[in-house]
Amino acid sequence: MIVARLHEKDKEVLAPLKIWKKLNEKYKNDWKLVIVGDGPDRKKYQKFITDNKIKDIYFQGAHLDLKQFYIESSILLVTSPAEGFGLTLIEAQQFACVPIVYNSFSALNDIIVNDYNGKIIPNREEDIFVDTLYQLMNDKEKRNNMGINGLDYIKKFFRYQIV
Repeated sequence: MIVARLHEKDKEVLAPLKIWKKLNEKYKNDWKLVIVGDGPDRKKYQKFITDNKIKDIYFQGAHLDLKQFYIESSILLVTSPAEGFGLTLIEAQQFACVPIVYNSFSALNDIIVNDYNGKIIPNREEDIFVDTLYQLMNDKEKRNNMGINGLDYIKKFFRYQIV
């Protein structure tokens, strides 16, 4: 899943679309990629998907309540060039959804411990991102363990106990 404002300059959503394309070219993949959000570049992304014949990508538009999307997802992809804090990472972990993130902002290391509660990919290393995503997609036990670790790790961000 991707949760983002669909604005290329700020979020670089073309990056995960390219990653998904490479993933489908390199590996057998029966997963789907859900994009939650909207913005001025949505048509640009849809054209890229159509022009490149990328399958199994679904736009869901903007939503105020993301809970159901996080519950139904196993992995969150974050490829933005910069973030202030990365709230979507904490939101995802509240539902045991494991983030895979480009190492592109300093607060990331306060939220993700690589291989414990998420995956940190060297910035703009698309091939590493593809392989890491594939490995995590196909290792349910590791995904589940990382999701549980995330639930525990993010408690430090909350004043009151999460229910």
